[in-house]
Amino acid sequence: VHHLTLYDLEARGFVRPFCLAYVSADERKVMRLFPELSAQFSAASEALKAGNRRAFARELEKKLRDLDYTRAVLHRETELQKRSRAGGFYSTRAIEK
Repeated sequence: VHHLTLYDLEARGFVRPFCLAYVSADERKVMRLFPELSAQFSAASEALKAGNRRAFARELEKKLRDLDYTRAVLHRETELQKRSRAGGFYSTRAIEK
């Protein structure tokens, strides 16, 4: 059994636990293969984590671009409403937060 944690924007705390396991009814086989299984699980885990870090970084960058776009739209709308005095609008302070 090999446990690892991968980053996930949708998961609680932005991390999701995973477990890799080799299951066999033959205990001797598992014990005989244990060093190789352990090494292969570690290699697979490192590959998963490396890919996950890249994917997570891309997701974060996309979310940041989305937030920047939303902030710009809200700021633009606020300025238009201020100029037209058409009624309620968001404060600049609220947009900054």
